[in-house]
Amino acid sequence: MRQGSTEMKILIVDDFPTMRRIVKTLLRQSGYNNFLEADDGAHGIELLKSNSDVDFIICDWNMPNINGLEMLKTVRSQGSMREIPFLMVAAESEKDQMLDAVKNGVSNFIIKPFTGAALQEKLMKAFSVKRAS
Repeated sequence: MRQGSTEMKILIVDDFPTMRRIVKTLLRQSGYNNFLEADDGAHGIELLKSNSDVDFIICDWNMPNINGLEMLKTVRSQGSMREIPFLMVAAESEKDQMLDAVKNGVSNFIIKPFTGAALQEKLMKAFSVKRAS
């Protein structure tokens, strides 16, 4: 795993192309350039199954088909994917639902809207939690 490295592969899962573009732009400002994109949790899971080298997942909470929480549950139930740090992107109104994500092994949260610095901080914290466990 290339954790903490700008070469790590990041899967960005969000049903809005504009939000995926914003996240990629913010990550590029921190030196990250290796991305996969999915427009919902089902597509994200497919990409994870065919790309065993994903180092980090940034996933929106509200999406069609399979939402962020269901994707998290699937990822945490799969041996090969279980340890991938998972950052959940949530709206302010979803704060009360975050307990479910914590119970299911989310690495960290970020609330929209967010800055590049906040995103970088969440990535680093998610990796430090993973290393400590």
